[in-house]
Amino acid sequence: MKAPYKYNSRNWIMPDKEWIEYQHFILGKTYRQMSEEFECDQKTMQYWAKSLNVSWKSLVKEGEVHPPFKVDTENKQGSARFYGVTKEWLSREYVERDKSSNQIAEEIKTSAFAVCNWLKKFGIPLRTDEEKVERHSERMSGDGNPAWIGGISQNYQRRMLEEEKSEMICSWCKTDEDIQIHHIDHNRDNADLSNLIWLCGNCNKLEAQLWILQQSNRAIVNIGDNEINIIFGANPK
Repeated sequence: MKAPYKYNSRNWIMPDKEWIEYQHFILGKTYRQMSEEFECDQKTMQYWAKSLNVSWKSLVKEGEVHPPFKVDTENKQGSARFYGVTKEWLSREYVERDKSSNQIAEEIKTSAFAVCNWLKKFGIPLRTDEEKVERHSERMSGDGNPAWIGGISQNYQRRMLEEEKSEMICSWCKTDEDIQIHHIDHNRDNADLSNLIWLCGNCNKLEAQLWILQQSNRAIVNIGDNEINIIFGANPK
């Protein structure tokens, strides 16, 4: 690839087509950015691109389905211009690979609104509300659910603890409001009953703060049946 070269105070040797296409489509530079880097006029850079028939299509092999090329527009909204948005690529991502408009948008750094507009433009049917609900249910099953813990769900742990300790009250303050499962060793994979206790939401948050103090060696915390003793600045090792 050949970059532009200025051989005297007024005249330039133009770059080759491959250089402009690489700078513009692969690196995502605008013609303004390219011209500023070489201290030439932006219109000159655009003229070179036009005369050389610069196109994103030169970067895509025949029969290849390629994601669009993103070029920042440098406007106040921080938006971008996309080249090479094709029906083949969009259909592959949305239909064949079953991605949502949000997932596609995140991958290429644009908005879901833009992706939906492309789908409408190419006549690709948007999913119905019923289909969205079904996909969400499938995504949230098994290890796709944030409550999933290596095959032992939080609901399962809750049922086990209810059977073992039927009285759902906080082990610390004895309230029966906002009761949650707490893992004593802070290992959510350890679902052994001896590692599970009931804590209310407030006490669970307090315990988490005390745990951080201990782990960061900023305090010694002793938790008894009726009191909590904290020694700050002890720097235990």
